[in-house]
Amino acid sequence: MALLRKKATMPKVEEALPGRSTPLRVPETHFVNGHRIVSPFPVGLNE
Repeated sequence: MALLRKKATMPKVEEALPGRSTPLRVPETHFVNGHRIVSPFPVGLNE
């Protein structure tokens, strides 16, 4: 169980993968609760 002992850390900028040129395609609403997944979000829900 040595993997559980190492504390997770954020990667450095030079270690991180590059961003995407286009966003992932996702449905507008969540399948289970019906809330929007993409903006604009209803009042009271945060991004």
